[in-house]
Amino acid sequence: MLILLEDSSRLHGIIRDKANFAEQLFADGTIKTPAYARYLVKILDRPNEEALLDQDHITRDRKAFTKLMLRGFIKHNVTRESWTGAPWLVKASIAEEYKISTEVPKHLQYGSKVAEKKAMKKADQEGFFGFFSSQQLPALKPAVKGQKSKMSTHDLAKSSQAQYEEYQRSLNGNPSFLLPNNPLRPSKPPLVGDKKMQPPSVIIKNEPTAPSPPPIRYPIEDLELPPCRDDKQRPTLKFMMVGEADDDETEELLPDDLEPESVGLLLETWDTINVYCEVFQIDSFTFDDFVQAMRFSSEEMDCELFVEMHCAILKKLVNSENDNGAIQITLPDFPVEESDESEEEDEEEEEEEGEENDENEEPEESAGRMTTRGSLAKKELEELKTQVEEEQEQDTQIHRAAEMFTNYGWVDRLRRRDFRNGGWELVMIGLLHQLSVRPRYETTCNDILKHLAPLDAKPNQKTAQQQYSTLDINLRVKALQIITLLSLETKAIRNYLEERSNQMTEFRKVKIEHQKARKAAYVTW
Repeated sequence: MLILLEDSSRLHGIIRDKANFAEQLFADGTIKTPAYARYLVKILDRPNEEALLDQDHITRDRKAFTKLMLRGFIKHNVTRESWTGAPWLVKASIAEEYKISTEVPKHLQYGSKVAEKKAMKKADQEGFFGFFSSQQLPALKPAVKGQKSKMSTHDLAKSSQAQYEEYQRSLNGNPSFLLPNNPLRPSKPPLVGDKKMQPPSVIIKNEPTAPSPPPIRYPIEDLELPPCRDDKQRPTLKFMMVGEADDDETEELLPDDLEPESVGLLLETWDTINVYCEVFQIDSFTFDDFVQAMRFSSEEMDCELFVEMHCAILKKLVNSENDNGAIQITLPDFPVEESDESEEEDEEEEEEEGEENDENEEPEESAGRMTTRGSLAKKELEELKTQVEEEQEQDTQIHRAAEMFTNYGWVDRLRRRDFRNGGWELVMIGLLHQLSVRPRYETTCNDILKHLAPLDAKPNQKTAQQQYSTLDINLRVKALQIITLLSLETKAIRNYLEERSNQMTEFRKVKIEHQKARKAAYVTW
């Protein structure tokens, strides 16, 4: 390890002990003290000295070994002679310093190499034409200028016959065709004119072989790989049924009846939260812990991970009061005010019409001093209409989410970070209720709000807390996935992505400059 001092000097050391300290958080979830580590390092450059350092003043000594370093080492410490096949010899200064023997073995000396080459050439010459040297062929004499070499007809016929028989024996696999020093070669080669000894006839059958398949060039698609036709059988898949897990019997967990669509939402939400954990200011966690937290259900205590996920994401949707309290996402316009105004206008028109009818009916009633059958029928019809309208309103109302925010809206609660005792559950109800205006989220939000704000319960904070603890895991995943998608629209996520892209470009520039300096150093060395 390398120890980095304040004066930019470096010392070598060995880590003897390490201690990790976890981060400390405030009550609102912000980081008070980040996590850090302490190292007890023994300094090698200074004997009998130790130092207590943090991670900013210690780094790993990465000693890279490359081909250029090996070539430079060979060039500066070894030499060789100019002839082909010469061995490498250590330089005299290096051999004298490290007491290395410079004596060359006999089989690597120049004379032995030359003799070995001559023997190989002689063996090659005698390999195919060794038989002709054993026959009594006419000796070749150097040609004299002005004279032509003459051979008799008998000698030419004998030479051609010997060549033909030697070629025939080579084809039939006669062992006499081997090298002279080979132990498989017979001691006495057969004579050409000997009729008793005939070479065995060996017929070589060249059976056609199947062409080898072309080599596979990777990378390729998996579907292009040929199927394996061997006898090996893959083991059968074993599916875990619902109720086989060990933790399904606990009372604090919801039943594990996940729908196939919810599995993708679970993976998507877990991956998004872990990727942007720095923005949400939350520690990363495993998928198993995430599923257990989504299934946790208890009225006496809260799951810290479950509450922390929702609160961390909701904080990014609306800023706090100290930070202007701006809404970071686009919300649909809630059509409650328009309907109220239209109802008030209709009521005013009905009142004016009723007054006119009363004025018109007053002289008739005063004249007859009795109510007619028509007036009684009109009153009964009006009463029936009001009853039908009230029943229709009760039938169309599927939840009481709007009644939970009469004086204290969910946006104000989120700005003040009022999350205790069911506060964040109320914020979730208000946000889902406003998002239900959009056709995309209408069915999903209404299904969730039917359970969180039922018609047979009081619309208060305690009801929201109790109903959220018993919410189905499939609906919990959908609610968390909705607010996670909304958080991707915020400026915090966009700024985080821009910072990471700028950091990647800086790292690439540093890497390119480092590689250039490294190549220049090796060239000069």
